[in-house]
Amino acid sequence: MAFIAPILGAVGAVGASGTFAALAGLSSVVSAVGSIAGGLAQQATLNAQAKQEQMKAKAQELQYRQQGVQVLEKTLAVAATVRARASAGSIDPFGGSAAAITNFAFGQGIEEKQMTEMNAQLAFLGGETTAASLRAQGSAYATAGFISAGTTLLSTGANIMKVGGVPSLTTPVAQPYGSTGFVSGYYKD
Repeated sequence: MAFIAPILGAVGAVGASGTFAALAGLSSVVSAVGSIAGGLAQQATLNAQAKQEQMKAKAQELQYRQQGVQVLEKTLAVAATVRARASAGSIDPFGGSAAAITNFAFGQGIEEKQMTEMNAQLAFLGGETTAASLRAQGSAYATAGFISAGTTLLSTGANIMKVGGVPSLTTPVAQPYGSTGFVSGYYKD
């Protein structure tokens, strides 16, 4: 209970309206800090999500590139099989029907490889776009936190000024407890 005496002494020094103004100011500072912290926390969360989206997009890109490698390997295997069978049948493996079949297989393989390359690029760009959007949202949350903090502080300051402002501790104020220096049995510093 000894901690009450200094508080009561402060109330007596600045008056009740000054104390309420100081408490309102303190409350608005706490609220402003909370707004800033909330905005920055939201920004950090969205930045982490953006990083995850980039990593997911990179993984998809690598999957498509691996598919492209598999397509090329399959195309080469088909060409090798056609040439081996043609040679086994005493047919020129690099001319005629064998060459036409091999060329068709290469054409199909190259086309499929190009599709996997486009899919890889789309996966990467999609991830980058999503990540950029998440980072922009995070930045907006951080900005909103700072704006909310400023608005809270300015609004509270305006309300305090409407009531007459915060009295100065150097301005003499009547002592509600007399000049004895005691408040309910406790010595006032």
